Amino acid sequence: MNVVVQRYRLPAGADPVAYVNTLVQLKCATVVTTGTAARSAVAARLATGRVAHVRFVVVADQPVSGAMRLSPDTVSASILAHAVNGSGSTPQV
Repeated sequence: MNVVVQRYRLPAGADPVAYVNTLVQLKCATVVTTGTAARSAVAARLATGRVAHVRFVVVADQPVSGAMRLSPDTVSASILAHAVNGSGSTPQV
């Protein structure tokens, strides 16, 4: 499997919901977010319906319905890699 990883930082002043929608339109397979604004943007996007080809992973204290949540206190490189690869079921840690 070929995996391309690109890291995007939410630009200052950008609309977080529009930014997440752009990532969906770019057909990103997995979108991993951190921070309150990005978590809220994912929640808003998922409130309009699930996206069949996109897996959302939020690193946050609060869960988002339809997204995998990883605790910022316990997330590690291996847990994040497992979540991104979609290898089975990753616990909500």
